[in-house]
Amino acid sequence: SHVTLTGLDIAGGQGFGVHVQGAAADLTIIGCAIHHGLAGIYVEAPSIEGLAIVANAIHDNDMKGVWLNGAAATAARPAVVAGNQVWRNGESGIALHASHVLVDGNAVVNNGLAGLPGTSGIHVFGVTEGDGMGWFNQVSNNLVAFQREPDGFDGHGIQLDHFSGQNTVCLLYTSRR
Repeated sequence: SHVTLTGLDIAGGQGFGVHVQGAAADLTIIGCAIHHGLAGIYVEAPSIEGLAIVANAIHDNDMKGVWLNGAAATAARPAVVAGNQVWRNGESGIALHASHVLVDGNAVVNNGLAGLPGTSGIHVFGVTEGDGMGWFNQVSNNLVAFQREPDGFDGHGIQLDHFSGQNTVCLLYTSRR
């Protein structure tokens, strides 16, 4: 809690550029370059209240650019993923198996390069009906373009998937899937 990562250049490796497990409340990741690794930012935490992932360049990772997994904030203290440049990642640019997250003003372009099915620029989902994830997120003011998907079933710019609900999507800028 109350940790800030700022201005770091995190490159390469066989793990996540930033891997947070456990306490992630009030964590800020700002102005970092996270690239050429397994995945960009991975957060698996019971609480992500006050989490801020802001103004980062996240690119050329084998898997997802930003992945919030099994993580929930609250309406009073949402998590924020904003102003990031997310491009050329192997799977989804931003994946939210999370609730109460504001995803705003990001450029999410040309992800899905690994050729795996199930990728989208911004993907919001729950794993099961009762897991409580994929709810009450706001996706707004994002540029989402040129996502790739080998089987054509996913590969959307923004996908609100299984077991998600009461999400808000507005002011989109999308192009070619």
